[in-house]
Amino acid sequence: MSTPAASSNLPHVVQPNAAAFAERLSAVATAYQHNEGACIIFWGGSRVAHQQTLPAIMERTTDTIHQFTLGNLLGERRMQTQSALRKAFDHAAEEDALLFFEAADVIFTWSHDDSPHQTNEAMPSTAEYFFQRVTAFTGPVVLALDDATPLAALDDPSPVVMVVAFDNTDAR
Repeated sequence: MSTPAASSNLPHVVQPNAAAFAERLSAVATAYQHNEGACIIFWGGSRVAHQQTLPAIMERTTDTIHQFTLGNLLGERRMQTQSALRKAFDHAAEEDALLFFEAADVIFTWSHDDSPHQTNEAMPSTAEYFFQRVTAFTGPVVLALDDATPLAALDDPSPVVMVVAFDNTDAR
């Protein structure tokens, strides 16, 4: 498993509850106040650790949260997946909610079973579509990943404003 520090284009890798974490939360709060999106990556750690860290983000942004296990939104067909993701982002936008996606690693490897006549090479991949939605979203988005390897694939400018590296000794 790679570490976030191994990915050179990642901004601000911090530990939860550290001074640097609090400083980066200020940047997230400012972006939120200006209706700009902010993507935060939770790397490693347990579900319990993630749930304990979310209130610190919510204190600075919104008190409403929509939580998903990302794999539950991925359908067999591309259009099913895009519809589920669109609904998740649109509903969160209507309620001014923070979006939290647990087990988000799957977005980088998911493939669809579209039949040849339905396949359109001009359509974005699942990950591209997802990050287009993240970039366009005006609230905070938190992605929980187990492996930092996919982060190196994020293009600049990346929507990621902070990577919170948790201690991986916690049991999931």
